Amino acid sequence: MNNLQLTVLLNAIDKISAPVRSASKSVNELSAKLKESKSIHRQLNQQNKQHQAAMKQYASTINPLKSKLDSLNQELEQAKQKAASYAQYMKNAQHPTAGFQKEVEKAKSAVKKLKQEQIDAANKLQQARQELAKSGISAEKLAQKQRELQKNTKSATDQIKNQEAALKKLNAKQAAYNQYRGQVEKLKDISGKAQIIGAQATAAGTTMTAPIVNSIRDFMSFEDVMAGVARQVPGLKDKFGQFTPKYDEWKNKIK
Repeated sequence: MNNLQLTVLLNAIDKISAPVRSASKSVNELSAKLKESKSIHRQLNQQNKQHQAAMKQYASTINPLKSKLDSLNQELEQAKQKAASYAQYMKNAQHPTAGFQKEVEKAKSAVKKLKQEQIDAANKLQQARQELAKSGISAEKLAQKQRELQKNTKSATDQIKNQEAALKKLNAKQAAYNQYRGQVEKLKDISGKAQIIGAQATAAGTTMTAPIVNSIRDFMSFEDVMAGVARQVPGLKDKFGQFTPKYDEWKNKIK
């Protein structure tokens, strides 16, 4: 490959690699977005800790009262059944004993006592719920907040993963382009020195294009490079836009 062909190749690469050359700006922008996403994720984690504390407070306050009320409900139901059974026996008995009559009265008193305890327990439970509601804590709100936190945390986590992958890919392309630019400068230096000798210029160009092309593949396809060359060199496409045999010659030279 002579110096003119080499110049055409490098110019073509420079034109189509403009987005890669400006990748540093994209890296900075993406890094800033990633930093923001991680900040949001930390905030969500903090909110989740606060939410867990609220759920624990709700459970430690409400659950014992609910358990007490459930237990009283069962005791009251059993007491009612016992009192009803005794009342039926008294109705059917012709001469109930004084001792049994006392048992009937005890059963009625137990029902009355348990009813009052049930009312007191229900009132305490209602009062506890109202007090928690004043602080913005309720079963409905806790459940809704839990769903929101799970959704937002997953979204933030996925966004961080995607941004980290994109940033890694962008950094790799930037590194490959930087390596390419270093090889180009080295090639220009060798080619410039070779011009002094004359015939060695062509050999120098041919020897150095291989690593250039190899490094290009890390941040753009070889087909994209050739498309850029075809736009600059007349005769590589016919009037119908199809590649000519001359295109294949250039392709082989660059390879």
